[in-house]
Amino acid sequence: MYKRGEHCTKCRPARAENKTTAERGYDWQWRKLSERIRKDRPLCEHCLAKGKVWPATECHHKIKIADAPHLRLDIDNIMSVCSECHRELEERDECQEQ
Repeated sequence: MYKRGEHCTKCRPARAENKTTAERGYDWQWRKLSERIRKDRPLCEHCLAKGKVWPATECHHKIKIADAPHLRLDIDNIMSVCSECHRELEERDECQEQ
């Protein structure tokens, strides 16, 4: 597992080049939906699946916005997660793309 800001150099693709968060699909609509999801599902869904109980602090798109922009605000495509699980899920997704 990598620390915050560190990534697998073999798997980590270049970030969306100089795009703002809004340009990448994380605008005010996303922020509102993310807040609502974390309020409705306050525990990390990934931890729960592993038998652990931990508060969710972020949301994760099961299918990336870049792959399915039409699912960006679909609550069935979003899970509430803690920051550690979010990093783990993002790294796994990026490594699978290779």
